[in-house]
Formats: sequence, C-alpha cells, structure tokens
Amino acid sequence: MFAEDRLLATTNLTFDISCYEMFVTLLNGACLVLAHSEDLLDSKALETVLRDRRISVMWLSAGLFHQHAHAVPEMFAGLRCLIVGGGTIGPRAVRAVLKSGRPGMFLNGYGPTENSSLSTTYRVDDLSARGDRAHRDQRSRLDGLCDAGRRNDRRTLGRPANCVSVGTASHWAT
Repeated sequence: MFAEDRLLATTNLTFDISCYEMFVTLLNGACLVLAHSEDLLDSKALETVLRDRRISVMWLSAGLFHQHAHAVPEMFAGLRCLIVGGGTIGPRAVRAVLKSGRPGMFLNGYGPTENSSLSTTYRVDDLSARGDRAHRDQRSRLDGLCDAGRRNDRRTLGRPANCVSVGTASHWAT
C-alpha cells in the first residue's frame, strides 16, 4: 500500500479483513473509499465506482469476485492490486480476469480468521490449462502446515512458512 493508493472498502466491519482495509490503508497515508452496498453487488455499478473514484486497490470475497469476473472481467484492469480471498477461487473466473481485466497485481489471499486478516498471499500470474482450482497446491501446503501446528508437530519449526501454523507461540521459534 502506497500513499497514492485508493482502496475501496468492500467488507462489512464485522469481518476481520475490514481491519486490513482500514488500518493498512490509513496507516500508509492512502485514501480509504467507502461504497454503497448496492454498488458492490451490481457489476456495472462497481465498474463505474472503480473508474470514477480512481480505485487502485481492492479486496473482494471469492463470491463477489466470481460474480463480477463472469459479468465484467475487464473492470479489474485499472487496479494496481486486486486481492481475492475468503474461499477457493474458480479457474473460469481467474482465466476471464487474466484474459480481459488483468490488474497490475492479482493476489489470492489466504488466512484463517484465527490469524487475523491474511496469513499469506499467492500472486496469480497465470493458470494452467488443466487447473481445476486456482492455487490448489499452495492451499494444500498451507493447510498441511496448519494441521501440523494443531498436532503440535515439531517438523514445521525453523521453516519460513511455519508462521501460518495454528498453535502456541513455540511453533514460531527458530
């Protein structure tokens, strides 16, 4: 997040990702833009908001991403960064955006609520022709680490990605 960025807040304040939207934006001196909920649900209205309000960064839930990517995939082309999370993102929607509306940076965010907003992200640059789920391998590795942390498995100690483990602070010791 840079001071010149404009982030469109898309999340209800009761969800953990709203902390990311508010605090990361404001603490970096960027502009937090609020939208009407009806604009977030209508693809053409959201496209207009993104363009007219000069939005450069946006987080979308997987459900909203699918809806908008299928209807108007080109709406994301003007974004510097699009983060999608909260569920598995489907390959058809990913391919539509990569083909017609590729943002400057397209991130698939993952992070269980226990870790707050985002534990990790995966940069989406392409998707194999055979891919049935975007980033299935990445998600599987992360789920395995989280499961290992729940079992108190010491094999994750000292590995860079073990910060996604869920468990006691001793899991993050090196």
